[in-house]
Amino acid sequence: MATPIIMFSKQNKEICFTEDLVSSRVIVDNNTSQFVLNETAEVQVFLKPVGEIYDNDTVGFVLYQNDNLFPSKHEKKLGFRKKIISASISRARANVEFSFNHQFDPSYTLVQYACVFWDYEWNEWNTTGCQKKISNQMSPNETSSNSIISLQCTCHHTTNFAVLMKFKENIHFASLNIVSVIGCALSVTGLSITVIFLFYARKKKSISWILISFCSSLLIFYIIFIVAMETSEYTVVSANPNQDSSENSFFWSDLEKVYDGMCTGLAALQHYFLLTTFVLTALLGVEFYFRIIAASHYLPEHFITSALVIGWGLPAIIVAITIAATYPGQNNYNRKEFCWLLAENKEKQFDISKPMLWSFLLPVGLILIANICIVIGVVLTIWKNKPELTRTKRISFLKKILATFSVVSLLGITWVAGYLMLIETDDNTYLIFSFIFCLCCSTQGVQIFIFYTLRSPIFVKLVLIVIRKFKLCKIYMHSQKYWVTTKIRGRTTRGYNERFRNLSDSHADLCSDDTESKE
Repeated sequence: MATPIIMFSKQNKEICFTEDLVSSRVIVDNNTSQFVLNETAEVQVFLKPVGEIYDNDTVGFVLYQNDNLFPSKHEKKLGFRKKIISASISRARANVEFSFNHQFDPSYTLVQYACVFWDYEWNEWNTTGCQKKISNQMSPNETSSNSIISLQCTCHHTTNFAVLMKFKENIHFASLNIVSVIGCALSVTGLSITVIFLFYARKKKSISWILISFCSSLLIFYIIFIVAMETSEYTVVSANPNQDSSENSFFWSDLEKVYDGMCTGLAALQHYFLLTTFVLTALLGVEFYFRIIAASHYLPEHFITSALVIGWGLPAIIVAITIAATYPGQNNYNRKEFCWLLAENKEKQFDISKPMLWSFLLPVGLILIANICIVIGVVLTIWKNKPELTRTKRISFLKKILATFSVVSLLGITWVAGYLMLIETDDNTYLIFSFIFCLCCSTQGVQIFIFYTLRSPIFVKLVLIVIRKFKLCKIYMHSQKYWVTTKIRGRTTRGYNERFRNLSDSHADLCSDDTESKE
């Protein structure tokens, strides 16, 4: 067990310690002139008197194992109790240096800390007269999976001291971040091209406004998601306390936050556009039902108009109700580390009363179930034997495979992987589901671009026109074409073709279509 150490610079004077009050776990060193860091000590205190001291002066030292006697307004979101050091010296003033070798959960990273004392006048912690003395030395604890960090402070008075610490939760996996960012960036590019192409293609053939709205909503969601990821990651004060050695400012919470207003706004925008995307997929599924399963050439009257009103209006109502039900008082709408909907309680357990369940998972789950039913019906219709539609069985099989994947991608069936992550499994299985979810969902925009834009004959023709415009001029240096001698009706014929280009020809001549030929 770690041992408290008290050190005293006696300046050739004898300082008395009452032996009966010195615990066997406390080491007293009254023959030192400076603070010496001991990594194995739980707490260290170094007292250096200022001014004249007298024989038989006494030193008092108390280590409180919790802060129950110090009712601060500081929010203890992480739920741990703070150790308090109380140090005093009779009749003399002293400078105090103290350190805590703090043991913390490795799932949290120390962002910042402040050296404070208890102000009896204000009944609150105060930083006046205290400074941070950075000399952090991290080392793994041999008896635990946790880590130890040494936090040092200096104060110009003796009273009750503590260290207020601020943490951020280690919620991001680097590899998952990379997959998400790259996938979303590619999806933004693919969907941007797709939306532009869909507007262009409407002049040549009938394209559903529901499909255009769906692609637009998903594109906006990806953009906001990337902004939210950057906001969540980079608004932290510092990932290393050493980077903020001079500032010793008081803060009200032990858990780092991003800016509340901005994060709440980003969470609300993500909530709205992702819900809009899923509602529009459900309406696309209904359209597929009429056109493919029911084989109807006409949609119900005012179907498109009603679908657009429902697709863009219903999610707005859900988001507004969610914010109104959770925002008054303590903000229970979004989790600030993610800029996303709150799903857990203070004990980090999934809570069904939080908005993540009833304002997102429940409606999206119902939509996914409906979409799966539509996909099954569409796939069964696609895979019916229609050999007259294709030249060979192989081509027919490939077309059916591509059609199946295109419908699955468009209706967002891959998002089911997100629900698999909610199942209580071991860490390895959870990580596998996380990678599948990130890979499939972050690249949905790429999948839509491939199936509904890149494979379109109109898009291919448009690309070929653009390529021809920017294609470099073809320069003929010297070419010959020969034909095999043939004998037709007793007559032997032989022919050849030659084309020449002179190196001295101008660029304008080289770009012309005229060539010198001789046959």
